Amino acid sequence: MPELQWHAQTVPHFDYLLRDLRPACVLAGGHCVPVNLPAPECLIWQKLYASASASASRQRDLAKAEKDLLQAATLIAILVEGDDFHLAGSRAEVPGDVLKAAQTRGPALRRLLNAHPQALDEVEQAPAGAA
Repeated sequence: MPELQWHAQTVPHFDYLLRDLRPACVLAGGHCVPVNLPAPECLIWQKLYASASASASRQRDLAKAEKDLLQAATLIAILVEGDDFHLAGSRAEVPGDVLKAAQTRGPALRRLLNAHPQALDEVEQAPAGAA
């Protein structure tokens, strides 16, 4: 919408992100606003996919791709170290092209998780193609 100086882009596999929403609350000023958030495991895979995406916007903006990868790594570390999360177990319903793209980010993901041995072990133990 040029008149508003506003634009949007599609989010590939948005339906995957919305398949298992979790209720939560966000504090906004003096208000508590109920929201629905994607399941953390879905968000991990979506962020890995986004970081590897071959779309022109990601190729032009490597900082965004690295931010997506860092967000995925951070969420993996938090879930593995706090909630006994298993990355391999979360991949059953992940769309095939999302898994394929995530696989390309495996080496960079492993480098980011060096400081988190449990999370790194989880990524290393995930079957081929998981990350």
